[in-house]
Amino acid sequence: MINRSERGRDVVQNTFGGALYQQGRGFYSALEFLAIVRGEVLLERLEGAFGASPVRVLPVADPVVYLRPSHDHARRLLVTDHDVRPGIFAGADTREAIKALLRGIEIAVPGRRRTPDKWQLRHFFPYPAEAIHYDAVERRNQVSVERYQFRGAGGLAHKILRTDPDEKRLADVRSRFRQLLGDSGTAVGKLLTVLAKNDEAPCAGSRCPSSLEDAMAVAFRDEVEEKSLQSLQEDGSDPTRDRSTRWMHLLRSGVHRILHRPHSSEFDRIDGLMHWVPWCVAQHQLAMARRRIGTDESAPIVFDAGHRSSPVRAIARKHLGEATATIKESLLRAARQMGLPELCKGNSSWWTGPRTFYTTTLYAVGAMNAHTGHRHFELRPQFLQAVVHALVDEPMPLEQFTGEILGEQLRIICDRESAARFAAVDLDGRHLQTNGEELAGRLDEVGLLRAYSDSTRMVGVQE
Repeated sequence: MINRSERGRDVVQNTFGGALYQQGRGFYSALEFLAIVRGEVLLERLEGAFGASPVRVLPVADPVVYLRPSHDHARRLLVTDHDVRPGIFAGADTREAIKALLRGIEIAVPGRRRTPDKWQLRHFFPYPAEAIHYDAVERRNQVSVERYQFRGAGGLAHKILRTDPDEKRLADVRSRFRQLLGDSGTAVGKLLTVLAKNDEAPCAGSRCPSSLEDAMAVAFRDEVEEKSLQSLQEDGSDPTRDRSTRWMHLLRSGVHRILHRPHSSEFDRIDGLMHWVPWCVAQHQLAMARRRIGTDESAPIVFDAGHRSSPVRAIARKHLGEATATIKESLLRAARQMGLPELCKGNSSWWTGPRTFYTTTLYAVGAMNAHTGHRHFELRPQFLQAVVHALVDEPMPLEQFTGEILGEQLRIICDRESAARFAAVDLDGRHLQTNGEELAGRLDEVGLLRAYSDSTRMVGVQE
């Protein structure tokens, strides 16, 4: 009898080029990605202090090795009214003040109806860099640093970035990550560094080792990330074995632009990455699913921007249903092609997790209207802001933004201009025009639209 869970993982890996599961949905993929790069920055800096000088940040070749701060002490403080370790704080007032500060830098996980009471489900927003941590869980009253919510989507994004064929761009991204994810030196950063020294899980990033050997003893080799995109360089005669998609290019160029944008604060850069990385990974997943079943992987999707039911919203809901059905069918077809037809019967958890990854990730980044219930693709302000930061260098006319950026690059239909880029759209021009005006309102809501006259509206970051 086959191990369904293990064989299911093989099918998911084969289909999408990475481990994409419900547990690693939404912002978790960005948190995982940033934890990997931060761990590389820490290890590279530590090795440099001992005279070694390997390139650890986004290395071109395997293996990927990094440190994994857990912040288990600070995260456990979030869920208890008692001292995790007596004697650390000067008094109860000090402890409560620090707890209040830590709760202020927590990141909300979209889709949860209430705040989890388990510390391993609580995470800090990855700014300042000292707040970045890896996944951890408590087992037999011991803190274990391991994959719990970080299931591999962030590792896939990391693999895509470090295999960038544009060597100049990769070198620049590497340099800017060293700056962004190095110690901030801020008051909050210094406090987090002190708290990390009380972690139960050992990490050379928070406890100073006495030798390079001690540092490497707690360094981690990421075998899950190593397996991502294994077939990227294989013979392209079989399209299902080629992991390259348009979304890999957009991830690389978008991350570079977010890191390189002048006048952006470090917080803005991190926030842009938190939205852009998950979006590109999810769309890469859909492209690979479409390729597996033989449909057009660049087919456009209708996105709603209105505030009420409309024909545009109806098509956006239909397209979402088609996308999730495509992901399911691609996995079932891959199972049959791999000689595992028995996976297509019985327990479906091995394929429902990857399907849920797609929908909950889009909801988290603002590209879907709701976590549950009647759902449809939607252009929400936070997602539009990420798109502008990732793809727009200089302010451009609204029509150019919807046509070239949303339409041509992201394959999003939302108004007349974007719809004109494609052969046939089953929508009346009036409804598309109304949706386009609603979109303009959402851009204006987050300060991304400036009107100079009735006919001239510019989209971009207003410096």
